[in-house]
Amino acid sequence: MAHMIQIGNSKGIRIPQAIIKQTGFENKELAFKVVPEGLLITPVPQPRSQWAEQVEQALTSQSDVADQEWLDAELTDEDTTW
Repeated sequence: MAHMIQIGNSKGIRIPQAIIKQTGFENKELAFKVVPEGLLITPVPQPRSQWAEQVEQALTSQSDVADQEWLDAELTDEDTTW
């Protein structure tokens, strides 16, 4: 259970470590939104934060068949329009 605490002239919420680990909030910037049921706390989205991993995963999951077809294709002198 979380508790309100005094922090200077403000109030803070003390969240148990188990909840922080379960939600993945550790070392994250958080956003707060007032909803009819109370307060919604979510991590601030970090665009591009996992681009490197996603690109690497996409590259490793691609089939090399299409690339190999291009590499094995015979070169011709046909008139091509670019």
